[in-house]
Amino acid sequence: MKEIQFDEHCAKILLVLIVDKHQMHFNELHRTLIGKRVKFSKPTLKKHLDHLRQAGYVTRTPDKGQLVTYSLNLEKIGKAKEYAERVRRIAKSEYENKKEFFSRTEKEQVSMVLNYLSFKDLHEIKARIEYLLDPKSFEKWFAVRFWAHPALERVAVWMIKKCVEDEGYRRRILEIIDDVLEK
Repeated sequence: MKEIQFDEHCAKILLVLIVDKHQMHFNELHRTLIGKRVKFSKPTLKKHLDHLRQAGYVTRTPDKGQLVTYSLNLEKIGKAKEYAERVRRIAKSEYENKKEFFSRTEKEQVSMVLNYLSFKDLHEIKARIEYLLDPKSFEKWFAVRFWAHPALERVAVWMIKKCVEDEGYRRRILEIIDDVLEK
């Protein structure tokens, strides 16, 4: 198997396959990427899927007619499966997490966002350092992508959305944030 340097195109394809579904038809994968605001032409997608296939991270299985299924090589991705399960659990329990988040006081919400983003950012920094020391490690490469994944910033997104929708909430949250920033 040929070793590859992971570029951002490969990263986006692998993240969709790891986090969303372990196997997809070519057109389904293309639509999913477009739905996630990743602009790929079909020829570019095919080129990068071939790249990942040659490196052993995905397999290509022709189906009936012109349908082709791309699947993850689960043995090759190692610990990335664990990270993917964490992202899935976060997304799956989002409703309950959101309800619990907004049941707290606004000061507690700001504190939670601050603590959570700091925790996430420290993990991402650690992952980046480890990856730079071992750039051929798929697991270390994936750890960087995992900690940078937007699903891990949901608490901040919830707060921002509510601030846009609710002027009173926005005023109180911005006041609290200003108090925190002044300390």
